[in-house]
Amino acid sequence: MTEKELNKIVQNGTLVLLPYSSRNWLKSFEFMFGECILVEDKYEENYLREFNKKVNDVGLKSLIVVDYNDTYRDIIPFISTKTTIKWLMTYSIASLTNGAIMNVLRNLLEFYDRDLISEIGCFDKSLYSSLKKAGYPIFHLLPDFEYSQKALCNSSDMAIISDDYNPNHSYYNMLSALKLVDYNQIKLIANMPATKKFIIDFGIKAKELSDFNELKNGNMLNLYVNFTNTEICLVLESLDNGIPCLVGNTDLFDNNAYLKEKLVLNSDDDVSEIAFKINDVLKNREKILDEYIKFRKKYIEQSKQTVMKFL
Repeated sequence: MTEKELNKIVQNGTLVLLPYSSRNWLKSFEFMFGECILVEDKYEENYLREFNKKVNDVGLKSLIVVDYNDTYRDIIPFISTKTTIKWLMTYSIASLTNGAIMNVLRNLLEFYDRDLISEIGCFDKSLYSSLKKAGYPIFHLLPDFEYSQKALCNSSDMAIISDDYNPNHSYYNMLSALKLVDYNQIKLIANMPATKKFIIDFGIKAKELSDFNELKNGNMLNLYVNFTNTEICLVLESLDNGIPCLVGNTDLFDNNAYLKEKLVLNSDDDVSEIAFKINDVLKNREKILDEYIKFRKKYIEQSKQTVMKFL
């Protein structure tokens, strides 16, 4: 732990420990809770002892740990009961088919059963419902970040912001759907050799990039069609920037019938539906953004309420 990080521990304050593997959430956690530390995989014992001592000496009010890092085992058991420890999981219930993510939940529940954490938080509504029925003290939070609405993006490009190496992302179905629509070019990051081959074999008009910020910005439409683990804040950011975002399996827009109809697929692996939705979104971009602005203002207040309840 650096001196700068240790200075984030203040009396009656809240501190979030975020593993480096979950760093995409940093902006959101800083906005929702304040001080955050990105946790590395390994620390020397003296650094951890110094961290634990300062937490106990200063009188930190709340420590929130996110997802999982082995370092938690060298911290949580040594924190005074005067500090409330809560655990927040960013993953969805569908992703528990992945053994590594299932182990995140196992570790979380182990620490709860040992009375080392008091409350559990999650972003996924289905995971919330399941753990609540099982009797756990679970809170459903709506992640957010600082809101700044931009005008509808004036561009002729589309982008795929899903990951081609993630089997839960309908990457090649999105590429296939492009053959059924009229488009200028698709921006993407090709991590897998199969993606490069697919582009060549099927004559996809693609612009390959290496920078994710360049990929997701300056487009008329972002394609983010996934089976699970859709990062809500990435969808919100896209629409905040005036870019409609087509998504797969998510409950984000369940309370807005129009946005759910226009932006959420019924079947995330249906190539024909993806193509239809692309055309439909492009025809209704202005109305979608107008409706989204109303949705976003309500979402901000709902998010604040969920964070306050968790704290």
